[in-house]
Amino acid sequence: MILPFCTSIDKFDRIAQEIGFQLVYTQEFDGRNTWDLEADQKPEMQKLFFEPNRGILLSYCSYNNHADSIRMYFNWRPTKSDWFETIFFSGGHAKVDPDVQIAELEVHEGLRARIRQLDTLGEFVTPWLERPKHLWLANPQEIEAHPIGSSTENTLSQISEAKLQAVSDPTFRSIVFAEKS
Repeated sequence: MILPFCTSIDKFDRIAQEIGFQLVYTQEFDGRNTWDLEADQKPEMQKLFFEPNRGILLSYCSYNNHADSIRMYFNWRPTKSDWFETIFFSGGHAKVDPDVQIAELEVHEGLRARIRQLDTLGEFVTPWLERPKHLWLANPQEIEAHPIGSSTENTLSQISEAKLQAVSDPTFRSIVFAEKS
């Protein structure tokens, strides 16, 4: 089955590594889901990559041998005044420097093009001044295990924090955990 707007995990991993991303975390999870019980069930994979020169954290979960739910997290300072007309991402301003965007960007396609666009319109900030507010790294199995409720956001944040803490790469840790308050 070919999924629209998805890249095979092998191709996506190769592209990420060509750009300079390093694999820093993997987790296998049960690919079963409650909405498609008759589908072939097989293990899926969550991967975190890190690009140390720009301080970009890249996360995705596989689905049927394709990269899915692909998100980049980063701190970025625009250098062109019209940047907001051409690039859109979630996030906000850093408390210590309102010119710095604390960002999350979905990148199902065009990873190289999106990074090139960000490089053209601004500069990545390392170490991070702040982590993106919604840096949720829970995979679909973990999300399904914690239905929407009062403690869900806190639980998903704890899951994400545990995954970040599991990464031992010193460059990753110096950028992601070096928040300024």
